Amino acid sequence: MTLLACDGVRLTAPDGRVLLDKLDLAVSLGDRLAVMGPSGSGKTTLLRAILDTLPPGFEYAGEIRLDGAVHRPGARDTRARIIRTIATLPQDAGGSLTPTMRVGALVREAAPGRDRQRVTEVLAMVGLPSSREFLRRRPWQLSGGQQRRLALTRALVRDRPLLVLDEPTAGLDPESRRQVLQVLGDLSRELSSALLLVTHDRAAAQTLGCDIHDLAPVVAATTARQRRTPARSAQSVLALRDATLVSAAGDTIAERVNLDLRACEITALRGPSGEGKTNLARTIAGLLPLRAGTLELHGAPLPSGLRDRTVAQRRALQLVRQSADDAFNPRRSIRQSLHDTRPNIDPATLLAALDLSPDLLERRPHQLSGGQRQRLALVRALSVAPEVLVLDEPTSALDHAAAQRVIAAVRAAAERGAAVLLITHDDSLEADNFDRTLLLQGGQLREALS
Repeated sequence: MTLLACDGVRLTAPDGRVLLDKLDLAVSLGDRLAVMGPSGSGKTTLLRAILDTLPPGFEYAGEIRLDGAVHRPGARDTRARIIRTIATLPQDAGGSLTPTMRVGALVREAAPGRDRQRVTEVLAMVGLPSSREFLRRRPWQLSGGQQRRLALTRALVRDRPLLVLDEPTAGLDPESRRQVLQVLGDLSRELSSALLLVTHDRAAAQTLGCDIHDLAPVVAATTARQRRTPARSAQSVLALRDATLVSAAGDTIAERVNLDLRACEITALRGPSGEGKTNLARTIAGLLPLRAGTLELHGAPLPSGLRDRTVAQRRALQLVRQSADDAFNPRRSIRQSLHDTRPNIDPATLLAALDLSPDLLERRPHQLSGGQRQRLALVRALSVAPEVLVLDEPTSALDHAAAQRVIAAVRAAAERGAAVLLITHDDSLEADNFDRTLLLQGGQLREALS
């Protein structure tokens, strides 16, 4: 039985750009189909058309059929058919979770009437605990990886015939990624559910045994590299001394943490999901308090709270978060947002380095793909020439070629003197891209073994 069919679909942006043209695809029960393509090629816009959530101004021609019936945008029967047929894991999994609701309530909301045993089974399948303490947490008390697995839990407990997944492995550590892929594969086999996967993770698509539909040719990035020699004598720009790190909920994550970020160096930070990497980044940025210890900028005390820092200190230290969905004012164009940060900026060079078209500056955030927003958030951070650049999963929403451009832009910033901390789970980023790699695990921050 064909669950989903797209016949001659043409997607057009508000400015008249054709994002997709003459797209044909079909998904039946038991099928696994991966839609792939570079960042900005229209993958997420296609999902929005399928889910009848296209923003105003976007149009499509051709025919989309779900469960045998033709889509009628905005029609009540179309919405009802989507709800009973499709379970969705959005790219911004954290943003799909109501921040004031507890984990247990979020799962029950997704599948009213499901017995507790079923909920416990699904939580275990995705590698989340079912303890009372965990179920009472709220989304903002979870790591990015835990938020994605919680959103996946909400999709799975619905037991719909079609699972639509937008970048389900982005930003996950290797073990969490393995668990998610195993769950998706097992579920599809056991329940004959169909999978529609939108991803730039070709290895994930192959692991799931997906047929692959490329929206655009994949261009391999070939960048000559030399093995970098860590500049151990470089000046320490930012230092964390004997620090006790806490989560947003006030729980202790790690104690006696010492960290030096040196000029002209890129320091990679790795570790399992939920160990506190994002909380460390937020602490450095002044968004979470230090329970003990000190922060120093160029050897001088740096207030732990963002509000207590001077304008110069705020400008010197830039954080680019994993999710760029709330990085820009939704009512203003990207150009206006960049102007707010640095009025006299000419971003042309940065845009070119990241393979971003200048016409993106005239758009609002919702008119961009996740990968485009992610790179534009980096453009804004780099535009102020920061002395310390903290990046949380900057390549999680990007295909390989775009990820390599991001790393090249970050390397250029380091060569101009910036100290960089880059949090990543991306195994496709070779160690040669970094001057050193740290591991945060079990409450300890240590040098990773090469």
